[in-house]
Amino acid sequence: AEAQAQRWFAFMKATFPDVGAGDRITGRWWPDQGKVSLQFNDAAPRELTDADFGPRFFGIWLAPHTSEPELRNRLLGLS
Repeated sequence: AEAQAQRWFAFMKATFPDVGAGDRITGRWWPDQGKVSLQFNDAAPRELTDADFGPRFFGIWLAPHTSEPELRNRLLGLS
């Protein structure tokens, strides 16, 4: 839904406004709570509670259908 997409966009824009070489984003996901915490470099972590966000955001890298299967395997310790 459009309202949900806008909320996600605002959260991500506020969390990591300009990502460049050497920047680090640390993410944590609590599926049972529907909560995600994202931290940009050394800034305070920001949290979002939305059961749909975590699977979609982390699925970019971790879903079986990711566009980067080799990276997925490394992240999951499969290679």
